[in-house]
Amino acid sequence: MTAWDLSGVIATLTSPHSRRGHFPCEGTDARGADASFIATFDGPALVPTDPKAAAPVNQWVAATAGGVDQLLMRNYVVEYAFHKDEDGNVVRTKIDRALKRFPRMFSMLEGAVAPGYLGSSDFSMADCFLMPILNA
Repeated sequence: MTAWDLSGVIATLTSPHSRRGHFPCEGTDARGADASFIATFDGPALVPTDPKAAAPVNQWVAATAGGVDQLLMRNYVVEYAFHKDEDGNVVRTKIDRALKRFPRMFSMLEGAVAPGYLGSSDFSMADCFLMPILNA
């Protein structure tokens, strides 16, 4: 399992009772996906049933929902579309701060998809979360 350093990009939870890099040692909050969808999906498993194999998928789902979405969608796309001043001009305060963080975010994502998909060599729920954001 490849350990990606998400510190500074998304909040992570680290257990004081484990060593960094050994499962279970750290994770991110909430998968954010409807378990009934995962259970009834008629196709390959989007989240592995083995907890150790599922951990990186769940980590990337949470990182995408909590970090990538916040930066690219909420602080960039939504700001352009909806945050205007009285004259109808885009208010760029959040946009300009977000743009400074783009290189780090895209560098992290580039490394994460190096195996073929987000954090693994198989298409997973993490890819389902990331693709619409990148397509926006």
